[in-house]
Amino acid sequence: MRKLIIIGWDGATLDVADPWMDAGYLPNLAHVRQHGVVSPLESVILPVSGPAWSAFMTGKNPGKNGIYDFLKRRPNSYERRVMNSSDVDSATLWEVVSAQGGRVCVINVPGTYPPRPVNGILVSGMLTPSTDVPYTHPPEFAETLQHILGGYRLSVTGGVISPGKEPDFIADVHAVLDQRTRLLDYLLASEPFDLMTFVFFETDVMQHKFWGHHEDPSSPYRHAIRETYQHADRALGHVLDTLDSDTTLFVVSDHGGGSLRKIVLLNRWLIENGFLKLKPQAAAGFKQWFARYNPILKT
Repeated sequence: MRKLIIIGWDGATLDVADPWMDAGYLPNLAHVRQHGVVSPLESVILPVSGPAWSAFMTGKNPGKNGIYDFLKRRPNSYERRVMNSSDVDSATLWEVVSAQGGRVCVINVPGTYPPRPVNGILVSGMLTPSTDVPYTHPPEFAETLQHILGGYRLSVTGGVISPGKEPDFIADVHAVLDQRTRLLDYLLASEPFDLMTFVFFETDVMQHKFWGHHEDPSSPYRHAIRETYQHADRALGHVLDTLDSDTTLFVVSDHGGGSLRKIVLLNRWLIENGFLKLKPQAAAGFKQWFARYNPILKT
């Protein structure tokens, strides 16, 4: 069986990657472009990580795999909960490979918590609540992560970045990328596999926080996104160093990135124009939501 390695750069876009490759900032991705095939990949509707990665892992669109958003509505209710792997209605790529006797390593793919059984290793990705719950398959692989990494970081520290705290956030992103790369190196050297899928989510995190800086030539953080791509590119170089003629490599993204100039909050417009009235409890919840997310929406 030929081996397949899939490296995911969440949110990565050729809009910036192409000129950075041309300028020599991403030599390993440029090597893949030169010796392989490159093309924009159409995302799903909605083009966000939850449904996009679910479509990738199942080969089915949201209408067939059941994942339309990060959230799922509770039956007979307007209440919502965070989606999880049990909501994915179809077999995943790694489950299909496992069923055929292949061994898999699946790391940090969004929407894979709780980990479904596979023939190999799975470390769940975004939407995993914490490392205090079983987040790996087999469960004892968490002990291996503790041994080789000194613990496992599910993600960077989130939330709104306070003015002056940008360097701390950037350093945290690169600390997580360092840990991801160490895990990648361990798997490439120590774990047999027929399929490896390894997602770097930090490219997307940095774009969400720093795209405005990226477009501002006077910003001291204008290169923050590029430097994150460069860090992911160095990790990609470690993969290229291990490739042989029996291994195929894909570098993929789930959606792109860009400027967010405006956003429409339809419920707020309906409320302000008298078309929607909320019950007191719902109104309080909406005000809390808006107070929490309005600063983020403005960035």
